[in-house]
Parts: sequence; structure tokens; C-alpha cells
Amino acid sequence: SIRKNSGGEGIHRGGNGRVREITLLSDCEITVLSERRETAPWGLAGGEPGRQGRNVLITEETEQEMPGKFNTALKKGDTVRIETPGGGGWGGIGKG
Repeated sequence: SIRKNSGGEGIHRGGNGRVREITLLSDCEITVLSERRETAPWGLAGGEPGRQGRNVLITEETEQEMPGKFNTALKKGDTVRIETPGGGGWGGIGKG
């Protein structure tokens, strides 16, 4: 789905990220390589930054936020949620 309001404010608002959830059909090992989990995508010409991305592992017992790069073993029925970052906005509000 669309990650609503994840793009930064500006005369031209940054683009929204996405939300993807993958529920595993069998036990497996996964590797995720992603960026912008700690530092938000910057805005330009006075625009605001976009929202940072998130990686979340969801099991029957817990919901655990993960770093941008990780490798782990999961079980059938576990879910991986990947929220991509929003783009930074362009242009300061009211300037233009």
C-alpha cells in the first residue's frame, strides 16, 4: 500500500513511500538490505525531509523493529513489514 504522508512538505511535496508485508509460507532465512532507516531523506531548496523507512518483524509473540541491514531466520507464519522512506520535499512553504 501507499505509506501516506511520508513525503516531506514543500512547494512540491516529496513522494510517498510504500508499505509491503510478506507473510512466510515456510521456515526460511531472510536478508534485508535497505537505506534511510536512521537518516531521513533530505529536502531541497527549503523543503522538509521525508519520513525515515522502517523494517519490522512480526511474530505471534512480538513485533520487533529491525535495522536497515540484517539477516535472520524466521518461521512459517512470521511477517516482514518493509516501510520505504518518503522523498524529501522541494521549496520552502510560502516561498514562491
